Amino acid sequence: MRYSWPLFGACTAAAWLLMKQLTTSFYPSLFVDAGLLVLAAAAGDLLVKLAVNLLPRRLLPDLQRKAVLITGCDSGFGHMCAKRLDALGVTVYAGCLFPEGAGAAQLKAAASSRLHVVPLDVTRDEDVRRAVEYVKQTIGDKDMWAVVNNAGILSGGEVEWTSMEMVYKVFEVNTFGMVRVTKAFLSLIRESHGRVVCIASMAGRLTSPGLVPYCMSKHAVVSFYEGLRREVKKWSVSVHGIEPYFYKTNLFKEENVRGISQETWEKSSKEVRDMYGDEYYKYGLEQCLQVLQKKCSTNLHAVVDDMVDAAVGLTPKMRYVPGFLDQLEPRIMMLIPSDIMDYIVDVIVPLKPPSALQDKKKA
Repeated sequence: MRYSWPLFGACTAAAWLLMKQLTTSFYPSLFVDAGLLVLAAAAGDLLVKLAVNLLPRRLLPDLQRKAVLITGCDSGFGHMCAKRLDALGVTVYAGCLFPEGAGAAQLKAAASSRLHVVPLDVTRDEDVRRAVEYVKQTIGDKDMWAVVNNAGILSGGEVEWTSMEMVYKVFEVNTFGMVRVTKAFLSLIRESHGRVVCIASMAGRLTSPGLVPYCMSKHAVVSFYEGLRREVKKWSVSVHGIEPYFYKTNLFKEENVRGISQETWEKSSKEVRDMYGDEYYKYGLEQCLQVLQKKCSTNLHAVVDDMVDAAVGLTPKMRYVPGFLDQLEPRIMMLIPSDIMDYIVDVIVPLKPPSALQDKKKA
């Protein structure tokens, strides 16, 4: 079971009756009852999802007859998912940006002969076409069951000092690369009535300052997989989205964040750097790193568990947010009015005024 409407109805009714008992004597009103029903529905939804999270997950039978392509397997979630699916008997096509690199070598050493390392830059049409042909030539009598779109990169820095080249690059990998790979493999997935899995992010629901191009690309990913799910349902193909919060993968390692931020800052114009000032840049970067240090979870297996369930689980969910508390926090934040949310962000990541504002105040 991945969602139970009868259980949702029962939980909603129970929550509504409880809240009505607590409030009716004080605020008897049709509008209050309607408001309580909305709150009860939200509570019922959370209770159902909590129950679902606690249930054991079951896998599809005959995994030895299924093949799965995963992009971005050089490291992180893709690397771990490739190993996990291989251990379950699935034929894995591990797309690697660096097929001769350390990550690909580790996969070859740790996995069975069923695992294929596939050279795959998701931004290159030719790479994707070659990957499709390679799968067709080597898959034999197995079903091309799922594509797991995992490849992604990060951006760092405020919009004004981020080059259009970087904006294009982030979208090319995170968004257009996902669309490119999905379209290329969709005919094979349709033959098996299989699945498309898209790794998005909670950044696709909530936009953070300093990560705007990254958040924009993930917003587009959310829109892509939700729309695609509705389009391909008629072919008995299912689409599943996974939206992790912050996890300590290579993407959010301190040295990676520093490197990307430094590159973005140095490529900005002298006018922009003078306007903001090095002090503003360095202070903002340290504040961002402190937030990531507190927020980033080390439990990478929570995300990989959801990736495996989405790819080969018996009853996969349409949308995953790994971790129950991580499901709750953004849900609450999305209900907060924008002006209050702006104030909260200012408190979480306080920034000194840029050089231009400091000079203006002194004048």
